[in-house]
This record gives sequence, structure tokens and C-alpha cells, in this order.
Amino acid sequence: MTGIKNDPLFGQIFGQITRKISLVFALALLTLTCLTFPLPAYAQTSATVYPSGQDVYANSTFSIYVDIEPATPFVGAQLDVQFDKGLITADKVEEGGLFGRDSIPHLLNKGSIDNSAGTVTGSYAVTLGGTSISSPGTFIRIDCTAGSKEGYCPLVLSNVILSDSQGRPIPVTVENGGVFIRSEAGNQEGTNESSPGGGNAPAGGGGAGGGSSATSEDAGNICLKEVKGIQVLSNTTVMYRFNEQGNPVEYISYHSLKNAGQITSTIEVLNNLSATVTHTPPGTVYRHVNIWVGKQGYATEENIQGTVIGFRVPKDWIMKNGFHAGSIRMYRFNEGNWYELQTGITGEDAAFVFFEADTPGFSPFAITAFAMATSSTQSNSNPLEGLVADVYGTAENDTQSEAAVSDQEVAGIQALGQNSAFFLIAALLFVTAIGGFLRKE
Repeated sequence: MTGIKNDPLFGQIFGQITRKISLVFALALLTLTCLTFPLPAYAQTSATVYPSGQDVYANSTFSIYVDIEPATPFVGAQLDVQFDKGLITADKVEEGGLFGRDSIPHLLNKGSIDNSAGTVTGSYAVTLGGTSISSPGTFIRIDCTAGSKEGYCPLVLSNVILSDSQGRPIPVTVENGGVFIRSEAGNQEGTNESSPGGGNAPAGGGGAGGGSSATSEDAGNICLKEVKGIQVLSNTTVMYRFNEQGNPVEYISYHSLKNAGQITSTIEVLNNLSATVTHTPPGTVYRHVNIWVGKQGYATEENIQGTVIGFRVPKDWIMKNGFHAGSIRMYRFNEGNWYELQTGITGEDAAFVFFEADTPGFSPFAITAFAMATSSTQSNSNPLEGLVADVYGTAENDTQSEAAVSDQEVAGIQALGQNSAFFLIAALLFVTAIGGFLRKE
């Protein structure tokens, strides 16, 4: 054995084998590391309906757009659109630029409008001559008219199918949208109101000032009252934060234009309609609140600007009542009318959705929501399947979706790679042990 080890040729060969084993061992470790961690997620084709949350005036016209952004080239697309028949009507369906209009030969069916059911169904297109679509674009445009009724109208995509040239479905992520129909009486309140004292004067000729302990509300109608005071300086951002459990208002923020001294902000969370309000606001009320900042006459456009109210609504209340977070609005009562404030979602956590509303003044407010339409039964028709089969040949009979097959393949590759890597490491350790044995005297 010693003679073999001392042989120069054996030493050279053994050295080469050892270096190769070291290289393979390093590659095996790298492979094992890569396979141990999850593979990165691949982009997925998406179908999105716009607007996603736009405000539309009653009795006005607007358009709905359905955009497709492909992660995988496709030759055919099909979808239906559902809407609340009590809030809007569909007038016309037009082709978008996704299929190239006249630049790409294709067959197109714009779809059928049924306003009695609140649907546009059977919109589909397929290319001719083997051309695939790989760039994003608008599939169809639906011209609509808003009715006179106020409310939130969801825009829901259904029966969405994209197909490759073999007739195989392509996984699609669907993103729905909606529009909020508001009447002329509920138009966004401007900053220049005709009430005395400018745009930020309290509603209804007064009510309790924010720094006063007096209130026009009956004590039995106030379920919670929270007061905060801040020393207000000129040219500063003022932020009142509220933390009492049961108070939907989290903060009030504005930019101070003048030195004002100690200014108090008061929140009154009410059980029912405020005593200073003459009628109920639009929608389903989550909370009635009175908000006052400073004494009467302080909260004017000469003193403050950029006023924002931050509030929250529990997710369980939204879901239990069948609402959509995008339909939540804050209304302000002023001079005998409810005015919708510009309201937007700012975030969410496990329990709440958070909102901000811009307001020109302080007075009674209401946080309201509007119910979504009940979705009709999704169509199972698939005209695209037969059309693609006619144009490109018989579709493959595969009961598994491409996404499911892909997931199974990835899992199989990972398991196979890990098992192979472990086997390779074991083999290399065995060979190394033999090498060590051969080097012994």
C-alpha cells in the first residue's frame, strides 16, 4: 500500500481527483442551499377593472375600462362584467387597444349588455395567424350612465379566461373596482361657504364651541366625550390625537396660520342623530359624531387650513353588514344639508380600516357606508375554448390548471434536488474517507 501511495503517477491522479471532489462538493453545497429556500414567485397575468374607487355624479356619463397585463403570452381572452343595475346602466361596449385593433388580425365579440341583470357578458377575442399578445392594454371599454340614486356600485369581473395557442388556460389574477354615485346635493363641500365667519364656521349657527363645556346635545345621546388641548403657534401643524376606546376619530390635523394660545378640540360620539341635525345622512350610519375645535369663530380659513380628520371603522362591522371598505364616507352637516367629504383609505390592521377625510370646518359628522350589489351567479359559458380550438386546433385535455401543474413541478424539483444533493454529499464524504485511509501509512 505504501508503495502505491509513493508512486508519483498515483499522487498526481489522486490530487486531481481530490480537487475535483472539492469542486463538486462546493457545487453540491451551493445547489443544496438554493433548493432549500423557496423559489421566487413569478409574475402572474392580471385582469383589472377601472375605476377602482372613483366618485361619479348622479345622471352623468363615465367609462369603465378592463385592462389585461400578461405575464405569459396569450392568443385569446374572455370575460364578463357585473354591476349594480339600480345605480348605473351600460350604454355601449367598445374595443380597447389590447388586440391591436386593425394591426393584428383577430376575431372579436364586444359582448352583450343586459341592464335588467346588471351584466355585460360574452366579451371575447382571439388572434389569427398565430400572433400572441404579450403587452398590456385595455381589452374593452364600457360607456355608462349613472342613475339618480346615490350609493356604491361595485364593478366585478367574472368568467375571466385567457388561453394560449394550445387552448390551455393561463392563470389570471382578477382585481375588481367600483364607483361611488353621489347626488348633486351630496357634492363635495367647498372651502367657501356662505355661512358667517367663512368656510370653517360651525354648522347650524353654532352649537358648543370646542373649548366650552356647554353642548346642545342631550346627555343621554352622548355615549363618549373626549377633549384634548394644545398650545397653538403660528405657521405650525397642529395634531390632536384621541385614544378613548369607542371613539372612531383618531386624530384631527390642520395648519395654524396664527398664534392662538391654548385651543381645545372636543369629540362627542353620539348614540343617535345630533340634536342640531334635521335629517339623516345618506347610506348606513356607523357613527354620528360632533367635532368642535376652539370657540365659535376660531376654525375659519383666516386661522387654519388643510384640515384633516383621521378615523377608523372595524373590519367586522364592514363585513357583517355587507359593505366594501371603498364605500365608507364621512359626511358633514352644514346649513341644513349633508355634504360628502373627500374620504380615502390610509391603511388597515387586523381589526380596523383607517381613513382620512378633508373638511373645511367642524360641526356634526356622520361616518356612513353603502352596500354592495349582490353578485349574480357566475356564468360558466366558455365561447373562447371552442374558438381557440377552431383557430389553433384541438385543445389539450388537461384537467389541471397550469398554476397547479407548475406548483407540483416546483415541489417535485425541489424534493428531487434536495434528495440528490444529500446523496451526493454522502457519496463525497465516503470518497473523502477512502482518500484519508489511503494516505495512512
